[in-house]
Amino acid sequence: MGLPRKSRPLLWRRYNDAITEMLIIVGMPKTLNALYPMIPLVNKTDIALIKTSDWEVDNSARGWEYAKLTHGDDWADSFKAASVYAPDIAHITMNVSMRNLLSDYSVHDGLATMALLVTVLVAMNCPLQASWHAKGYIRHGGNRETLDKIVQFAKRIATVTGTTIPADFPTTETMLEGL
Repeated sequence: MGLPRKSRPLLWRRYNDAITEMLIIVGMPKTLNALYPMIPLVNKTDIALIKTSDWEVDNSARGWEYAKLTHGDDWADSFKAASVYAPDIAHITMNVSMRNLLSDYSVHDGLATMALLVTVLVAMNCPLQASWHAKGYIRHGGNRETLDKIVQFAKRIATVTGTTIPADFPTTETMLEGL
């Protein structure tokens, strides 16, 4: 990679953290498709700054605060209801994604994570989840104008990659209703 030596490890760390966070959204096959082509381009010395989550540390309070900030105060009731129908999905959502990955701001802060999530969710034509995270983007300190640019960019990504975004996909304003 033709970057200054000091920048390369951080770039790889940011990329690694981004695809780790995206694993939750896009699943294992797409994550591995993003990872494997990059491996030959990375120098072994550039992986020195990659972090791993400490799975033994109790980060549940941090994860719960992250979830409340992202999804609002009433998120707990929604989460408890979902856990009745799909307890393993609820466990992975809270105890893996929220507690250990998404709430860890060592590389991406909450705003950057929300921008990434909104982009992927819009590009994948997932309006409900895109709406949740659009609101999370605002709650994490983003503004509506930038959010709208993110949504428009994601729609362009969808078009270029062959994903059809229906004409009735919610606008940015519609996604933010009730905020």
